[in-house]
Amino acid sequence: MPSEEFRYWDLSSWKEYIKKYVGNLHQSSRVLLELHQQLQDKIKEVNKGLINLMLGGILPDGTYDKYSSGKLIRRLFGLYIDPHYWVSISSLKDIALDTKIEVLREDSEFLEFLKEVNELSEKILRKAEMRPSENSETKVNIEEIINTPEKLLDLIEDFLKSIMGFVANYNRYTFFVISINHLPRFLIELLYPKLKSTFNDISSFLGLSIWERFKEECKELTLYGFDKESIGGLIYSLNDLIWDKFNEEKIKDVWEYVLEDAPELKKEYYSNIKQAIIETQNHVVFPEIPSRVGDPTHVMCKLCMNENRDIEYAYSFQYEIKGCTIKHIFHRARYYSKSYLDVEHNVRIDLKAFFIDVAPFLATKILDICFQDKKLLTIWR
Repeated sequence: MPSEEFRYWDLSSWKEYIKKYVGNLHQSSRVLLELHQQLQDKIKEVNKGLINLMLGGILPDGTYDKYSSGKLIRRLFGLYIDPHYWVSISSLKDIALDTKIEVLREDSEFLEFLKEVNELSEKILRKAEMRPSENSETKVNIEEIINTPEKLLDLIEDFLKSIMGFVANYNRYTFFVISINHLPRFLIELLYPKLKSTFNDISSFLGLSIWERFKEECKELTLYGFDKESIGGLIYSLNDLIWDKFNEEKIKDVWEYVLEDAPELKKEYYSNIKQAIIETQNHVVFPEIPSRVGDPTHVMCKLCMNENRDIEYAYSFQYEIKGCTIKHIFHRARYYSKSYLDVEHNVRIDLKAFFIDVAPFLATKILDICFQDKKLLTIWR
């Protein structure tokens, strides 16, 4: 949203964000789902135009060419005509379409993705008291697609654009939501200073509430987070869904019909931000240092490095908190000798200093936290 002012403190701007960007996702996914329903109805009776669409781009060896319409329908909706069977009978004369051709079904990752995006976006709209029907209606006509297959590409491109408009990579409101989850209020207001005057209004609308309390003397460190079914929690889930599935092979196959190089949204987001943070972070009290090995759960431990332990990488960190102080740190470690051991560090780390030090990781959600058996656990994403 580079051309729009980022008014994160303004409730009306949040409603406009949901109406526009979540609404676009719901609308563009619904159009494709409606097309799928029409297609299901259409294949109950033989239709030569539809059959030709589903046979488009089948090569003599029974595979699909790069931009095959048959492959596209298969990836989109899981509906297809067996390409090998078609090749075997296509040389025969006078093929009776009503007896020779059968439309088959298979699971479609893209169709499931569409349904999930549509369901989550509809939940957000309803939570925000915006009826999905208030969005502009676009009637889909399967006959138009059969006669002009290029129009199907327009629908896919609309869905792709609505995804790019929504995800945290490019949308500051979506990024705001994921950034404030599991943070103390003083850090939220440090990141977003204009929020102080409207904190309660924005929190109430998005569903941000107290997630974890500490002792009374650590009251300012109370952590805030989103309930899963709140507006903020659903936005968080929708962004995660897109990040997790956007580059799956059979989903990426669909994007390639309208975009030559689909970006790896999740990978690009984490690599760019992680690199920027590592280059500027001193890790004064936070002992975990993201390693450059492939697995994001493998990190280095600054305390182990200071103790000259012969460790290749560390993982599964747990922080035991007493009052406002971290007293013990536990983690697993793999040594260069290929052995694995439990490691414990006795420390005295001020909890507020810890949260300030780890804030760049938490606010970008490279790192998340949870609590288990009264210990704080770090989760690298």
